[in-house]
Order: sequence, then C-alpha cells, then structure tokens
Amino acid sequence: MSKVKQLSITILALFVVITSAYSHSKNYEPIVAHPVLTNMPVCIGNNDFNYEKLYGKVSQNKVQSVNFVIFDSLANSLSYHTRQTTPFIWNPEFNVLATIKRGSYNPDESGVNANNTKDNLFLRLSTDLGNTWDPTIYLLYNQYVDVYGGSRYPSLSSFNYGNEIAFGYTSSLVFEAQSTWNGYLTGFFSASQGGAANIIDNKAVVNGTSYDWAVADAGVLSGTDNKGNFYIVAADALTPTAGGSLTDNSNIGYRKTIELDPSKIVIPAAWSSSVFYPVDSVAYRDNELIGMRQKGDGTMYLAVAGDFIDNTGLRGIKIGFSTSNDNGDTWNNFKIMPLNIIKDYASNLGLNPDSCSLGYSSKDFTVLSNGDVYFAVYFTESDASKDFAYNTHQILVIKYESATDSWSLTKIADVTGVWLNYLDDTGAQVASGVDFEIQISKTVDEKQLLVKWVDLVGVSWSDASHYTFSTSDIFVSAYTFSSSSWSAPANITQSNIYERDTFIPTILPNNLVNIPILMLHTILQPGEDSGSAYYTAALSYLRKQHVAVGHFDGNINSVEDHSTPSNTTITKIFPNPSNDISTMEFNTSNDGQVRVVITDLLGNVVSEAYNGFLNAGQHSVNINTTNLLSGAYYINLKDGSNNITKLINVVK
Repeated sequence: MSKVKQLSITILALFVVITSAYSHSKNYEPIVAHPVLTNMPVCIGNNDFNYEKLYGKVSQNKVQSVNFVIFDSLANSLSYHTRQTTPFIWNPEFNVLATIKRGSYNPDESGVNANNTKDNLFLRLSTDLGNTWDPTIYLLYNQYVDVYGGSRYPSLSSFNYGNEIAFGYTSSLVFEAQSTWNGYLTGFFSASQGGAANIIDNKAVVNGTSYDWAVADAGVLSGTDNKGNFYIVAADALTPTAGGSLTDNSNIGYRKTIELDPSKIVIPAAWSSSVFYPVDSVAYRDNELIGMRQKGDGTMYLAVAGDFIDNTGLRGIKIGFSTSNDNGDTWNNFKIMPLNIIKDYASNLGLNPDSCSLGYSSKDFTVLSNGDVYFAVYFTESDASKDFAYNTHQILVIKYESATDSWSLTKIADVTGVWLNYLDDTGAQVASGVDFEIQISKTVDEKQLLVKWVDLVGVSWSDASHYTFSTSDIFVSAYTFSSSSWSAPANITQSNIYERDTFIPTILPNNLVNIPILMLHTILQPGEDSGSAYYTAALSYLRKQHVAVGHFDGNINSVEDHSTPSNTTITKIFPNPSNDISTMEFNTSNDGQVRVVITDLLGNVVSEAYNGFLNAGQHSVNINTTNLLSGAYYINLKDGSNNITKLINVVK
C-alpha cells in the first residue's frame, strides 16, 4: 500500500476543494473524490491542552520564540490552503515581501464590497520583511467588474520591470452559486504602470482536444524578454474535458502571455501523459505538480512527482524536473530520480522497499546557480503488517548534482506520519491540503538552505487506528555549504496553539537571520480558547482567519536545542514484536556515556546494542534480534544515574 494524494472536488457549504494524502492501492492521483478521510488513522481529539493566550509563547525550554503579529484577515483559509501554490514571496533586489490573498467577507455578509470580498484578489506589501505592512491594499482582481468567477488558490511571482518591482500572478476561478469552475486568470501588477490587469483562460484546447485546468495546482513565473516585454508563464495539470482517458489523463500544460496578449496554451511533448505510465481508471492521474523556480540566468524549472516511465521499468512515485532556456516556450525532457534511490534507502533502514514511497504528499524544491537541485520530500513506510505508529515516516532531502548528473539522499528528521486534518461546517474531518507543509528555500548568496515543516506534538495512540495529540509546531533544519552539514531539527515555536497554513519565502535573507514566516489561525469567539472548543474552532478551515507574520533565525547549527525532554526516556521501539532488526528511539538528558543492552527476563545480558558517548538530545539505535529465540526480553538504557527498561517481544 502506498500513500497517494487525492484531489477532492465536492460541493460543501462553500464549494471547497481539499487535497490530502490517502492510502490507495494505486500510485495514482485521483481527480474527483469525496474529501472525507479514508484508510488513514483517525484523530479523536486533543490531549493535555493548556491554552495560554492567542499567539502567547512559553519562555522556557525553547530554541527561540516566534512572535506572530496579526496584520490581516480572511473569510476562510483557502487563500493559503494548498501546497502547490506560492502565495508568499520575498524579492531581495527590491527588499519587498509580498503576499497575494483573498478578502475577509463572504459574498452574502452585510458590509461586503469590492475591497473585502473573498471573491477578489488583493496584494499586501512590506519593505522591512513584514515587521510593518504598507497600509495600501492593492486590488488585483474585481469580481464585481470582471464577472469571471470568484478567485481561489492564488500564486504570485515578482520581477524587475523598468527598474521597479512588478508582479505576475494566477488564480483559479469559481462560480460558487452554480458549483462550476471557470478556468484561470493570469494577471500583471505594477504600481507605476497603472495597477493590475488580467486575462482569463477557461478551457485549454490543445490540438483540437479540450482540457480542464486543475483547480489548485498552479505554479507561476514572470520576467522580461530580450525586447523588454513582460511575460507570465503558469503551469497546471490538465485533464480531458470529455471524461478523461487512460493514456491522456496525466498531461501538464502551461499558459504563457506576453504583455497580457491572449495566452499561448501548450502541452509540451516533455510534459505529456506519454512520459508517465497509463492509469487504469479515468478517475486518476499519475502525477502531481511540485512547483516552478527560476535561476538567475533565466532558466526555468518545473518539478513534478509521478510514476515516470524510465529505462529501469520500475513502477512508483519518482520526482523529476524539466527546464526551459527560452522563457518557457520550449521545455526539455525530465531529469528523473532513479526509484532505486528510495528502494536502497529503505533497504538500508531494514524496511521492505516495496512498502516505502515518497507518496503524493507535500514536497518542495530549490535550484542553485550551478544547476544543482534540492528537493524536500516526505518518505513513508506503509507496511500493513505493522500498526501505523510503527511505520517509518521521515523528511528527506534529495539532491540532483548537475556536474555529475547524479542523485543522492539525506535524512532530515523523523516525523509522526500524521498531521492536522480539518473540520468542515458539520464538524466532520476532511483532508489537509498542506499536510506536513514542507518547504525548502535558499539564501540569496546560496551559502545555506533551510527546510521547514509542521508536525504534531504529543501524539498518543489509543489503538492502531486512533490517536490524540497536544498541538502542532513548526520545525526547521539548516544546511551550511561550508561545513556540508544539516543541523539537527529545531522546534521554533513550541506553543500551545495550532500552527498551520504556514509559508516561508522561496529565497531567504543571508545567514538565515530574521526570516519571515506567514501563518493562519482561526479567529476565535468567546469560549473557544481552550480544550475541545479550541480544537473544533482552530481546525475549522471555513471559519474567518487571522493572517499573521513572525520572524525567526534559521542559522541554528550552533544553537543548543532545549526542546528535548528534561529526563531520559525511551520514546519508541519499532517494530515490536521484532524478528530481525528493530529501532529504538530515545532521549538522553545529559552529555555522557550511554549503554543500551538486551537482557532476558532474569536480567542476563544477551546482546549489546550501543556503548559510547552521546550528547544530550534525541537518538536512535538498531536492536538486532536476529540471533534471539522467540520470547520476551528487556531493553535497558543506562544514562549516568538514569536506568530505563522497556519490554520487546521477539517472534520468529
């Protein structure tokens, strides 16, 4: 069983599209499905919640504090509630931080107008990395005038136009009352060039075939050509309008406009369904857009995850990228990650490689000036013989090295495998459009990288299929090229509120100092500040939302992480029962000598797993039970004066 992402289109109270990772027997991405969670562990509430104050922080046991400041609001979270879009960017040339967003009023609310409706698009700007925001809120798209539908899921890009900053953007459109999607708008904004202007693309007709654009998968790039004209290129998944085709259901196409002339719409041969394995149901497609990036020399990159056809014949989710050297007019064939990179990694962990994959879950990528490409991805084990909690779930970075045309892989962190799922107006759980919220960004000088993700904290399993949790927090890990090393994961928030719908820019300040991060939070009503009332309110994504921005320093290599528990603990042993190799995860409270042994029930040592010096923090060791007879044993962890024992069962 492998995780796949389902694109879910349904008519809820507000006609919403939600996306998430599901278990399914195919490595396909369903096009239409109900968004209720299936085949995934079910969250049954929160535990040990101790609400302090909205955006309040605990001062102790923290790496640092992110002080989020509210600067705007939304009618609901759907401006930011998908992982394929790019709604929050920083342009270092002009030192402009920008976000594209929808309004804070529903169309039927009293007081709604063009300056606040959720159907319109707005641009917010800051010239001090978000510490203050320009009071002028720029109107990009006005549904009251250009009645092409309400805007949804916008993406933003920026470029130098006549020595001033300009923006290209795109957004899907919906006629909510009729429950129909109306394609995409593509727009240009320049304060000195008269504001905003837009064009609309409904169906995509390519070689006589009509295709529907995906609802929430748009990547966008913009710039100027050698004639000084601006261009905007947006990429999207495309599906045949007439109901799909087993061999024509996984196309990716682009819209390109020059000076807002009618769009050229193309499915490049390099992006067509023919480069992916056919699906066996028209309800599925075989790929997912990761995003678009651009190097300083103008080279464009499109990244995709999917079941690429390559010379190995191996089936499974791979990542790849395609490049363009002519402002998006033509595109080269995908460079495809060999699937054996994942299979070999799984085997080295002692896992069944056929039960491990990257899944259709959140991914991101960045490109360096030398052509090296770094992907941040979610690695998951889906071994049906184990409880979900004992499967391996990790954040990885996969690197493509241009000089050697080779791929490599690095583990960044272990994660829980579960994330915040949301509640609709009836209180039913629906899927997350952002899951782990994985992003990878580079500094302006390309001396460092930063990976950011969100994970649940305090997860407690009541049985194999149900869990509770305490909160969600934001984690980061930094890579420094001079030392060729990733820092240990650091929890940069450690708050009791639910951090969710978070974004960092694709390019970050040098030295990873004063990094802006955007976050949403439900606007609470009286009585919703604690316990189950907070759980219900904070996860209601259709409720009104605060838009907040905070700052943190990501250069954490020399920062001591005080977020580890204050006592020595064994946190997990998996798999348990064991028949060959298990992994024990544990925390140590002090720097010093640590010994891990296996004993029989009488206390006799039968095996030593580790004996050496460890710094205080989080660790893992392999427990080899290959030569042990079936039965019960103890794992004993000794750390100074601490002596912790856990039971492990061996089954042959």
